[in-house]
Amino acid sequence: MLKELFKQWDDAVRAAEKAAEELGRELVRVLRPVLPKLEYSVGWAEGGVDTLCFWDEDRSVSSRGGLVEEDELEYLSNVLGEVFGRGTVRFDTPFGLYLTKEEVERVKEVLKRYV
Repeated sequence: MLKELFKQWDDAVRAAEKAAEELGRELVRVLRPVLPKLEYSVGWAEGGVDTLCFWDEDRSVSSRGGLVEEDELEYLSNVLGEVFGRGTVRFDTPFGLYLTKEEVERVKEVLKRYV
């Protein structure tokens, strides 16, 4: 019984990893016109297979000198959550991937073509 439960769990994690990789690749592909340096990973130090992480070396807190006006910028992860909803899976931007209001609208416009 335990061996079968382990196999089911292992199979489910492998399927989740595959789906997350496909979704991450596709999101990067469709968002590259707006965010040319966008990169992703499935999970990171604080997230597992249930988390897609995104970053862009030009849009992190450190690339902005640590100065971010919260009322002027939005996290990409929040925009993705708004478009796709919030379920078991998570979108994360551990290095702070910020968008301007205009970029937020462009990202939403692009994503809504595919949702």
